[in-house]
Amino acid sequence: MGLYIVSRQSLSRELIVSFLTSEGFQPDGVVESLHNLPPEETEPTILLHVGAGDCPESGQLAAFRGRCPEARIVLLATEQICGALEQAVLSNVEAVVSDRTSMRTLAGILTVVHQGFRVAPPLAPAGAEPPASLAALRPAAEPAAPTRPAATDLAARGIRLSERELCVIKKLRDGVSNKDIAKDLQIVESTVKVHLRACYRKIGVRNRTQAAIWAAQNLPG
Repeated sequence: MGLYIVSRQSLSRELIVSFLTSEGFQPDGVVESLHNLPPEETEPTILLHVGAGDCPESGQLAAFRGRCPEARIVLLATEQICGALEQAVLSNVEAVVSDRTSMRTLAGILTVVHQGFRVAPPLAPAGAEPPASLAALRPAAEPAAPTRPAATDLAARGIRLSERELCVIKKLRDGVSNKDIAKDLQIVESTVKVHLRACYRKIGVRNRTQAAIWAAQNLPG
């Protein structure tokens, strides 16, 4: 994926890497600032973590964009920072995610951003804090497994996906292209599109990005 973790806080860097690794990601680098990214990396996907007391500078982001226009940036920050971001900052990132968001959801967002999509910021869950969010972690704690509804619970919520539709949308969640989904399932690509349209209708979303995020939040691995 060409994934880089950027954070000034060493503990946060370690925790983020630990959780993303558990979700199947393998970061290519972990650095303290955007300036420390390898100059030869022209199209990185960047998880930029901003801790309490920090504030992303629009000038710094704009300068980085000038040097690396194809970069895809996901900003991970506290809810307070997410709610106070200037438009100049928002225009230079592909997604803004609260550190109270589950790491499973964050993994899904990183996947769709890497595919070239933009997630309207800020994205943060309402209500209670998920157990597997970055904000819930403590240095001595073992990483908690993300909790998500089982696929069998979907019917109770009025969502009835066929086995093939479930298979297709899980592959979409994992960043697999329509062409590769078709190869994996030994069907034609147009049939994949039919299944995806059916999924969109049943789960109440309008596009591929929304479907991938929904799947990351609602479907088991």
